[in-house]
Amino acid sequence: MKKTITIIVVSIVALLITATVVLALIPTTQYNAISEGYSLITVYKNSYDNSNTYQANQNEYKEIEKLHKESLKQNILSAMFQGTLSKDANLEKLSSTSLSSLINTSATNYFVEFDFNEEQTLIWEDKEYTYKDGNNTVVAKYTSLVLSVNNNDSFSETIVYVVNGNNFMFKITSVTKQADLYEFINNLSWSGAQA
Repeated sequence: MKKTITIIVVSIVALLITATVVLALIPTTQYNAISEGYSLITVYKNSYDNSNTYQANQNEYKEIEKLHKESLKQNILSAMFQGTLSKDANLEKLSSTSLSSLINTSATNYFVEFDFNEEQTLIWEDKEYTYKDGNNTVVAKYTSLVLSVNNNDSFSETIVYVVNGNNFMFKITSVTKQADLYEFINNLSWSGAQA
C-alpha cells in the first residue's frame, strides 16, 4: 500500500513538472494592432516636432518592426501568471483630436507612427469596422497607426491610435512588453529639436 501511494505521488509530481515545462515552452502572441503594409516609420520623442523618419531599407525601420513584433510574444505559463492569456484587445471611438496635440501633451515619452501610402479600412473582429456619424453609417478609415511606447518589462496596457490625416478617432488597447523597443528608441540619434 505504501509503495502504491509513493508511485502515485511521484507520478503526480512528474506530471506537474512536465506540464510546467511544456507550458513554459509553448509560445503565445498578443493581439497585433499594427497591420501590414506600412511604408514609413516615424518615431516621436517628447514632442511632435522632435521626430525621426525611417524607410523600409533602413536598419532602424527593420529593428523597430522586429522589436514591436517581439513585444507581443510570451509563453503560456508567463501569460497565465500575468493574467494576459485571455486578455482581449479593445477598440474605443474617441472624439477627433490632432495627433500633434496628443503627442505634445502625453506623459508617454515615445510614439511610433506606422504610415501607410494609401487610406486603409479598419478591420475589427474580421470585418470592416463601422460607426454612426449622425444618421450615417461610416466605414472607419486610417492613414497611420500610432503606437505609444512605454518602458514596461512585463506585459501591460499599450495603446495604438488609429489616425486619419492628422486626427485620431479611435484607440486600440492591448497588452505588450516593450522594454526592448523602448531601449532601442531611447538610444537612437535624434535629428529634431531636443525636448
